[in-house]
Amino acid sequence: MGPLLLDMIYREDIKDHNRIAAIRLFKDYTMPRKSEKKVEISDNRGPAIFLPERRPDPAKLKLIPGGEP
Repeated sequence: MGPLLLDMIYREDIKDHNRIAAIRLFKDYTMPRKSEKKVEISDNRGPAIFLPERRPDPAKLKLIPGGEP
């Protein structure tokens, strides 16, 4: 679509109202739109993802003979 619109914009045998329409279409498809959404930032700055509790590594535990660690 871009090359076709650019061709219409730069050709001299195209009428002015068609050239303006092609410029508007090209601008609509290539320019970013302004967002109307309001973004609110909360004061809660804690992590959004919580890690599970850390369990001791069984290989690093000292085992007591005849008992539990």
